[in-house]
Amino acid sequence: MIFWIVVSVLLAFLLGLIFKGNFKKMANFRLRFWGLVFVALLIQIVIFGDFLKLSLEWLAILYFLSLLLLLLFTLLNVKVPGMVIIILGVFLNLLVIAFNGGFMPADPQSYLEAGRIESVKTLQDVGYLNNVKAAGNDTRLNFLGDWIVLPQPFFPNAVVSLGDLILLLGLFYLILRILL
Repeated sequence: MIFWIVVSVLLAFLLGLIFKGNFKKMANFRLRFWGLVFVALLIQIVIFGDFLKLSLEWLAILYFLSLLLLLLFTLLNVKVPGMVIIILGVFLNLLVIAFNGGFMPADPQSYLEAGRIESVKTLQDVGYLNNVKAAGNDTRLNFLGDWIVLPQPFFPNAVVSLGDLILLLGLFYLILRILL
């Protein structure tokens, strides 16, 4: 996913150059309450790193809390062009995670198609991998889970959700609107 974030940002900047965007506007651009993003990312680094051994319940609660902080950040910046699109992406991810016990449902077949065989083995053996659990018959809102395979050169292919794609679109649009 990081690859596609970088591609979205670079593509927005490239189009900004082509259409003679004002890059000084980017230097003056400010988001309010940006510290919420850093707190959310710090929570995710702590829970998904090897710093603490948390129960599945605490892992799910803290992950959900980090996404709530991201949603709050986006809502506090709703007037920024493109933020409504980002809000939709964050909300869809939060919704599917809330309906599935704090974990993003992931389609194992999509992970196989993406060439992520070790991830599938971990999902089968352990039952979860970071913030995802294998989708099954009891999965709710499965169409909002991770099932879309995005090719990535130099990296294993990404498996993302509809919310992730909407987030990428929102980020692209936000940067383009700032420049143009």
